[in-house]
Amino acid sequence: MKNINLKKLYGKKYKIRIDKKQMYEDRAIEQEKIQTGEEWYQNIICKYGEIYLNGGTELTWYSTSKNVAMRMEREHPEIITNFSQCDEEAIVCFDINDIETVFKFAHPRRKRRCHLSPEQIAKFAEGGKSYQFQKK
Repeated sequence: MKNINLKKLYGKKYKIRIDKKQMYEDRAIEQEKIQTGEEWYQNIICKYGEIYLNGGTELTWYSTSKNVAMRMEREHPEIITNFSQCDEEAIVCFDINDIETVFKFAHPRRKRRCHLSPEQIAKFAEGGKSYQFQKK
């Protein structure tokens, strides 16, 4: 079964972090070059934790707010495949088809977008040419 590539699916809209430290640690432990794809180390950064791949079509939301995760469990118990909580955090497993519902609770960080139109960018670039260094 092919794994979900979070960067391809949600990379244009939300911030995706690749956990390279964990990737290098896993490869060092096994003492061999493994051909694991980067998708295992992709995390969607959220206001309340992060969402990462758990295997197959299942994702996991590591919630830094137990109260928010418990509210989601009360309101949408049908989408949760596994739920565990600790002191102040909770771990929620769910299917990829229910990710939009989880986004409403986790609040993923959106990528910044330029508020200028292409015409405005071209105008500012043209106006700043007189202040740039010129070759002699």
